[in-house]
Amino acid sequence: MNINDLTIGEVKEIAKTLGFGTNNSIPPQTKYPRFDGLVVAQFIGRFVFVCNLEIKEGFCYLTNVRNVRYWEARTEGLGDLANNGASSGDKIDDWPDQVIPFDKLGPVMTAGGWK
Repeated sequence: MNINDLTIGEVKEIAKTLGFGTNNSIPPQTKYPRFDGLVVAQFIGRFVFVCNLEIKEGFCYLTNVRNVRYWEARTEGLGDLANNGASSGDKIDDWPDQVIPFDKLGPVMTAGGWK
C-alpha cells in the first residue's frame, strides 16, 4: 500500500480504525489531564485565564474565570504569576464561563498563589 495513492475515504476508514473521530477530534481513548483548583491557562491565539479547568470530549470548560489582560514583568514570567498571584500592576477582569477547543490549549500551571 502506497500512502500517496490512498483515497480520502480510505484515510477516513484508517482513522476510524485507529479511534479518531470523523471531525478531527481527539481519539475517545485519550486521557485528559485533571486539574483540582484554580489554574493559569494560556490559549493559543486567545488570552491567559485564571480559572477552574475541565477538559472533556475535545473541549476546555472554564469556570470561575478571570482574564489576565496584562501582567507586570516578573523574573519567572507567567509561572511567577501562577505561583505568587496578582500584583498591583496587573490588569485582571472577571469573565463569563468559556468553552474553548482543546487544540487551542497552551501551557497550564497550578495557580498556587491565587485565592
